[in-house]
Amino acid sequence: MRKFYLIVLGLSLSLFIFLPIQLFAQANWFQTGQDAYIILSAIGFNDTGGSLLFNHPMNIASDGTRLLLADTRNNRILIWNSLPGGNVEPDIVLGQENFTTNGEGTSLSQLNWPVGVATAEGKVIVADTYNDRILIWNSFPSTDNQAYDYYMSHPRDPNQMMWGGVKTSGGKFVTVATPGIAIWNSVPTSVVPPDLFVAGGSNYNDIFIMGGKQEVQIWTDNLPLSGNLSDITFKDQT
Repeated sequence: MRKFYLIVLGLSLSLFIFLPIQLFAQANWFQTGQDAYIILSAIGFNDTGGSLLFNHPMNIASDGTRLLLADTRNNRILIWNSLPGGNVEPDIVLGQENFTTNGEGTSLSQLNWPVGVATAEGKVIVADTYNDRILIWNSFPSTDNQAYDYYMSHPRDPNQMMWGGVKTSGGKFVTVATPGIAIWNSVPTSVVPPDLFVAGGSNYNDIFIMGGKQEVQIWTDNLPLSGNLSDITFKDQT
């Protein structure tokens, strides 16, 4: 009887191999959620390879003292309590119990493809993209796998995915999701609707913002490198 092997190319260019499969010896080849037996080219199943091996890192943020990195495909946020001067291991990991695992989840302390990260006023804000939510820690996390304090879904459609745009500028807080941009006059400390919502037709991946207390300018597609005008200007009316 011939044996067949199914090889699946993963997102991280890793090979997941199911073997052996006797296709002609059984009617049901696979079961839903069936585990692979071998992984090639990656560290291992649910294994990051350590605190300094990143997988699709998407965004960084800093409060001038600490550094945060969205290690997106490892489903974690890494935090250095002081700006590293070399290849220094991070001090804290969010989304995982330790620096080795990288499984996704939906609990209060888990993440699924976190793309955006920001910090302001001692708070940490994460775009937990594939869980369709923005997570906020009201004070800087001090332990691994610390649960968030609350989360916000998209103001117009809770089922819309929150993408990589989470930024703060001039005390204001801006997020970008598939349908558009939401702006708060200050970083929320609880679940509150945005002060302004601007609908958009593009799938924004990230944003560039700049401004002060009275005005925020937003570029949704390109950095303002060649004098291009901002897509949105938000002025404080108070």
